[in-house]
Amino acid sequence: MLMLLLLLPVQVNVLLQAYISQLKLEGFALVSDMVYITQSAARLMRAVFEIVLHREWAQLADKTLALCKMIDRRM
Repeated sequence: MLMLLLLLPVQVNVLLQAYISQLKLEGFALVSDMVYITQSAARLMRAVFEIVLHREWAQLADKTLALCKMIDRRM
């Protein structure tokens, strides 16, 4: 069980990078995980951007906005 919890952040990172890179995945489990990750990632990054913007951290706001755009536009 502990090993699964340690692999989860790695899986999220890999799936998010695959989504942004527009890679095609095979397998129902990977595709369903990809949908969940991409829907959640967009919302989470927008929330992080709003928090950073509210705290007036300009450089971090710029970077989080760029990440939001990458996720939304898959670039």
